[in-house]
Amino acid sequence: MKRAGAAGPGDTLRSVVHRARLSMALLAVALAGALLLMAGLAALRVYAGNNQRRYLARVAVPGQRLFQGRQ
Repeated sequence: MKRAGAAGPGDTLRSVVHRARLSMALLAVALAGALLLMAGLAALRVYAGNNQRRYLARVAVPGQRLFQGRQ
């Protein structure tokens, strides 16, 4: 049984190199896609964290000012 990437007796050097270059290109595209996905998720996490901190600061400050004089 022949493996998918194995060179057989009828394969030329050109076909072997073509197959190797094609698989390397597909691997590079997959890695670039994974890198972009991770960068997007990291940026989304930072954005959500900043947004949450701003919201909590805006909500918490008026409540603290309201009860400062009653202590």
